[in-house]
Amino acid sequence: MKYKEWLDVWFANYIEPSSKTKTCERYSEIIEKHLNVKLGEYELEELSPIVIQKYITELRRVVLLRNIQKVFRVYGRNLRV
Repeated sequence: MKYKEWLDVWFANYIEPSSKTKTCERYSEIIEKHLNVKLGEYELEELSPIVIQKYITELRRVVLLRNIQKVFRVYGRNLRV
């Protein structure tokens, strides 16, 4: 399963049913603007520490630190399920 497919399943089953509208909007924005763009085509099994570290390094060039933290808060939560 591709990571973007997992994100759709996770969002629909874990976030939407139990979160407020604003939270859903923020998560959706992070997923669409950040996670799907660079990581969405990876198979779940391919998301290794080196892949993630390369992505973090790339983000640091263009995104504020607090926004990187938000992106990886969403990333961490959806892979803990």
